[in-house]
Amino acid sequence: MRQLLIPLSLALAVISGCIYLPAPPSTPGSDSGQPPIISTFEANPDALTAGSRAALNWTVTGARSVSINNGVGTVALRGTRTVIPTTTTTYTLTAANPSGTVTANAQILVTGSGPAPVSMPVINSFDAVPIAISAGGAAVLSWNISNASSATIGQGIGSVNAAAGTQTVTPAGTTTYILTAVNDAGSVISAAIVSVSAAPPDAGLPVINLFEANPAVFPLGSLTTLNWNVSNASQVTILSGGGSFLMADPVGSVAANPAASTTYMLTATNASGTVSKNISVAVGGGGGPDVTPPHVPVLSSPAEGATLPQPNAPWSFDWVDSADVESGIAQYQVYVIRAGAGSPAIDAYTANSHYSKTVGGSLAADLLNNWTWKVRAQNNTGLWSDWSAIRTFNVQPVPAVSHIVNLSPVAAETGAVYKDGTVSPGFKSAGDTSGNVAIRCYFSYDLSGLAGKEVTNARLNLAVNSLVRDPFGHLGGLWVAKVNYGLGALQAADYNLIGVALAPAFGAVPGEIEVTSIVKGAVLGGTPRFQTRVSFASETNGDNLADYVNFSNAVMTITYND
Repeated sequence: MRQLLIPLSLALAVISGCIYLPAPPSTPGSDSGQPPIISTFEANPDALTAGSRAALNWTVTGARSVSINNGVGTVALRGTRTVIPTTTTTYTLTAANPSGTVTANAQILVTGSGPAPVSMPVINSFDAVPIAISAGGAAVLSWNISNASSATIGQGIGSVNAAAGTQTVTPAGTTTYILTAVNDAGSVISAAIVSVSAAPPDAGLPVINLFEANPAVFPLGSLTTLNWNVSNASQVTILSGGGSFLMADPVGSVAANPAASTTYMLTATNASGTVSKNISVAVGGGGGPDVTPPHVPVLSSPAEGATLPQPNAPWSFDWVDSADVESGIAQYQVYVIRAGAGSPAIDAYTANSHYSKTVGGSLAADLLNNWTWKVRAQNNTGLWSDWSAIRTFNVQPVPAVSHIVNLSPVAAETGAVYKDGTVSPGFKSAGDTSGNVAIRCYFSYDLSGLAGKEVTNARLNLAVNSLVRDPFGHLGGLWVAKVNYGLGALQAADYNLIGVALAPAFGAVPGEIEVTSIVKGAVLGGTPRFQTRVSFASETNGDNLADYVNFSNAVMTITYND
């Protein structure tokens, strides 16, 4: 139960449950002894197809009230309003003050039968229950939307049911969730706040989970609602800047209509002590030209240092609605650029506190970092706020695409070289002859087609056609070595090349030899060939009998990324 306590200087007779707030003064007039002046009132365009949009633009001075018929209603002294007439329509602007009333007309000629106008989505409700939780606790978001084709909730939730639904959230700290409903006519947003206390309110001092004014900025004569949620308190009071206070329940709300900008202080008390929290509300004036810029927008998401997808997917930006008590917000400017770039990737204007765009293309590795974004707001008189704080973000690298290629030996650079200087192109054998002459086999692979690729795996696969007699028994182990005999046909001198051993084999030919690091280094260094030699540990056993391995092929399998 709420009980209103009034300072002794005030009347003793008060109504329980009401907060004391001064009555608003009468709205200052604009009367200078002359009727208002309508400087401009026009439609752009003034002729269109049924279902299309037009903008009404106007400028009025010296008026107490300004309104436009045909459903537009009360408007500011100057501004722009979008209309979708279905038939030829004359809009009448009426401006009045105590000295008289003046009108102006703007006609829009409508022809043909365009598409039926689409009305904006309507967010019937968007709530968090409970609105205050302890650290580690959960709340349930629920929403009900009409006339939307899609809906999203920010802060990492993403797309949700466009009609109604619920979502359980466990925020680590106090979080404002933004619901955006979209259709062809545009988008609307609503916010739900979940307040998170630092520790469970089960002992110690009271905990003020929530104390807010909604709205915090409003015109003179309008109402704001104070909302609060307090745990572990035996007494809760709310003190206004005017000197009055309210004895309050731990959880509740009350309407207030302060006559001027003021501060409210909530105090919660128990046996352990007292805690307090202040909130301020700003009250705007009721007349004269608007010379105050809008409030600076507060960025919401993406967070500082976030990583966005490649620009061939949408980039989305959200911020909290700005405010301008005198003229209202007309639009926002969103500016996105990479440090050092000559022009922005996004320089756009939107009436909503959300903007999403697919910039297009993909970014190379050297263009992924040091991106920034910022937002500013413009009111209906054309005044801009300062830019918001600047946030940075990075971009995900292009996913690597893996490929596999099988390289066969280069025919002109593959074959056998005998110790006596004989060269046998295409003869893929290693061992000795019946004349006790040693034979070494050479394989050459063309790497030039892999230039600029990232090699992730390379395997050399030796395929045996036949064994003549017993080369392993008579000549010992088989050695595979990396050598470099250059481009072109084999030479007799290639027999004596010094090689780097890759794999020894005893008793059988190795089926697969791992050569990833060597091939990767060759590709990075621009080397056009990878070349190997296959030979036995003993050149010959001198028995005047041929012992050798005859290879059918030696394919190198390479895996690489673009």
